[in-house]
This record gives sequence, structure tokens and C-alpha cells, in this order.
Amino acid sequence: MRLSFILTSMIFVLRLQPGLCAEGAADPKPSKTRLTGGVVHSEQLPPVPVNQMPGKVFNLAAMFGPASKAPATKFIVPNWLAGVWERTQSTETSRVNLVTHLRSRTGATTVAKVTDKFGTFTDAQGRVWQIFDPRKATGQIDRGTLMDYHRVSTYDLISRGDRIAIVEVTASHLVVNKKTHKIISSFQDEELNTYTELADGQLRTDSSVKVFDAHGKPIYLTHSTSLESRVAPFKG
Repeated sequence: MRLSFILTSMIFVLRLQPGLCAEGAADPKPSKTRLTGGVVHSEQLPPVPVNQMPGKVFNLAAMFGPASKAPATKFIVPNWLAGVWERTQSTETSRVNLVTHLRSRTGATTVAKVTDKFGTFTDAQGRVWQIFDPRKATGQIDRGTLMDYHRVSTYDLISRGDRIAIVEVTASHLVVNKKTHKIISSFQDEELNTYTELADGQLRTDSSVKVFDAHGKPIYLTHSTSLESRVAPFKG
């Protein structure tokens, strides 16, 4: 299976839910590229550990076990964003190969059913909070002959004004051959999702995803947009 197919799939699959976690604070990012509203993409990321490089034998407990001792963190969720949201399709607006600097033809709308859940508990003042637990930030996707394992390494939720919120997620992925248990590919992605309230119960989500290889070098940058509807209110 080509890596490009896996990367494209992950853009529409990876969405952090409350309670997921990170392995701890990532190394300081050396430099970043500024986007609208002050949100930035990293120019590069630290390389993955040597034992997670392509060709190595995958060990789930050693590589993706609950080794983190970092405490859970929490973020205030704007009241208009709290609840469960769902979208059924996404339109890719741009895709750039950062190695060749070539742009792909875009504009296609893809079926992409994604659920976003915001809010974990309510405090005594009525504010909604979301917890990010660094012991529960792993997941996996069965791709037939391959298994895609991922771990969320950073998560942040930032409010921008009254109707805009930005969620930044960085995750690492290991694609493993089920038969040989060898790592076929390792990559990281940094996803910036901007949620804009259009009306009560209606959002526009603008996603920017930058993909990095196992050595932390950027290889793809994509942008997409979609509409989401609230399917359930927050119940704290």
C-alpha cells in the first residue's frame, strides 16, 4: 500500500476525543510557519525514536505502552463549541508535496464521517472543561494486511474571539505489516483545526494538516474544509 494513500486516509480519520492523551511534552519546536490568526505549523519535528524507524520489528507494549507519567491537562471549552458534532464529508482545497513543491489538483469532496466531542465536565462556575489525559492517547486502524498505530503527542485548544476556536494536534504513526510485524512506514502529522460558529448548532471546520517523515522532515501540506452539525448537547 502506498504511503500517500495512508496519509490521505489519516487526514480524515484522526480527530482527538476528550480523554485521549500525549506521551508528554514534545521537544521545543525549532521554527514555525505562521498561519491566519497566529496559529502556526512547525517547520520540522524531532525524528521518531530509532526503534520506530521503518524496518524495525514492532513491539506494541514497548513503543505504545502507557509509559507516560505526565499529568492530565485541562482546557476551557467555549459554550458554543461544547457537545458532540458530526460531519459526513470534506472538501480538500489544496495539497502540496513539500519535497517536490508540486501542487495536486484539488476541489474533490470526499466522504469522511468524523465525530468531534468537546467537553468533559462543568465546574462550579458553569464553565465547560475538556481533559487531555497523557495515558490514553493511542489508537489503531486496521487496514487489511497492515495495522496503523498512532499516538497523540501534543494537544491544545485555543479560543479566538467569540465564535472561533482552534485545536492543534500532533501525532505519530507506525504502519505495521501484520504478517512480519515489521514497521513499513513511520510518519508524524500536525493538524490545525479551526472551528467557526456559523449559527447555533452549525460549524465550519477548516483543517490544515502537515505531514512529516520519520526524520521529522516535512513531506505534505493539505488544507480542507467541511461543515459540522451538533448531534448532541454537552452533558457535564
